[in-house]
Amino acid sequence: MRIAVAAAFLALVMAPATQAQAPNVTAVLEKSGQHTKFLNLLHSQRVNVILDDDGSTVFAPTDNAFESLEPGTLNSLTQQQMALLAQGHILPQFHTLVSFETANNPVHTQASGRDGSYTLNITVGTNNLLNVSTGIVDPLAVYSIDKVLWPHELVNGTVP
Repeated sequence: MRIAVAAAFLALVMAPATQAQAPNVTAVLEKSGQHTKFLNLLHSQRVNVILDDDGSTVFAPTDNAFESLEPGTLNSLTQQQMALLAQGHILPQFHTLVSFETANNPVHTQASGRDGSYTLNITVGTNNLLNVSTGIVDPLAVYSIDKVLWPHELVNGTVP
């Protein structure tokens, strides 16, 4: 599955922050008013966006993205799968739209671990759209997306 992320993304690109003023992903997503379900997923799974020297990038599905899922899809996942789903939307490195043009695919997510699973392929298409593919489908950047990114490892080839 491929999804396109418009350049008119919800993005907060912050200058390098000191320890006292680290970027607050929750505040960014709450301010948008369109990411309640993703915030609930992050909180319920106790997923933290790790902000280290390399920063982070978050692909935040909108509430509409979650509402477009088949009923019961999220409830059918185990706690571990829910955590991996949430972590699969977070890149442990800061990326601007321009930096995706030279990103080495596959791009690791917070869920990738040592074996390299749960990666994304990201390219920049026409009109500054990001093409994000899961294989089936201190700075901080938050990109609002209109689909939930389903890692191949969670759905065994069938997108819910």
